[in-house]
Amino acid sequence: MKKLIISTICTFTITLVAVAQEKIDVMRYEYQLTFPAWTIGNEKSVMGTVEIMYLDIYNNESRFISAGSDQSKEVLIKMDRNIDGVSDLVKAQTEVRWSVYNTQGKLNTYLSAGLDMYNVEEVPNQINWKISTDVENYNGMKVQKAVGELSGRTWTVWFTQDIPLIEGPYKFKNLPGFVVKAEDSTGDYKFELLKSEKAVSTYWLPKNYSDAIKVNKTQWNKIRNSIANKNLTQMLEERGTKINISQIQGPKVLEELSRKVGKEDKPIEFY
Repeated sequence: MKKLIISTICTFTITLVAVAQEKIDVMRYEYQLTFPAWTIGNEKSVMGTVEIMYLDIYNNESRFISAGSDQSKEVLIKMDRNIDGVSDLVKAQTEVRWSVYNTQGKLNTYLSAGLDMYNVEEVPNQINWKISTDVENYNGMKVQKAVGELSGRTWTVWFTQDIPLIEGPYKFKNLPGFVVKAEDSTGDYKFELLKSEKAVSTYWLPKNYSDAIKVNKTQWNKIRNSIANKNLTQMLEERGTKINISQIQGPKVLEELSRKVGKEDKPIEFY
């Protein structure tokens, strides 16, 4: 029974990060993201309120992902797949459950919920910005301020032409410059550029993303709410995998199997 559980959890985890092994050179812009804690059961999670994010540029494409998601593949390859190892990996990956790819004129947001990956496809120029003509200084760069709304949040961003790209973190892609800082009006979310460097990535688009379930924003909101009160045991049993909790040894695995997915009290977008 223990082997079945380990196999199931490993399969679930690997599915989220399964990747092609080709190596590519990218230009990496590293950001710090500050965001609200998740609600786990009746408790607030203290994890993930500050995480490192990568904006990787490859040819004319970009992706914005958490450092934890990017690095988890290497952990999976090297780790010995025992109970404690799997449990630590599930806990240590990331609290940012989305990534954004800007490719071929489309913004594809990939979001994990429960045992599945979902894909919301949008156009990249969905924000109408009001741009200030005033020039400010941000870490030695000349920047301009812009204000716009996206899915229930009002964002203020600062962009520069000192970096010759029309790009930015998350979905801030349609300004005449490169976004170095962004924050919403409530103070829940803040993106801050820390540094840039050339990097070698062992993957670009994870293979499993092509199998992501395509949904619109309304459908995603319903899915997210329905999964919030479920735990891993329930979700596995809904797929026909019966788990006898009494036969499981190892408190960490028991904790992961019984812990509810939880919900974001203040998601980055309100649908």
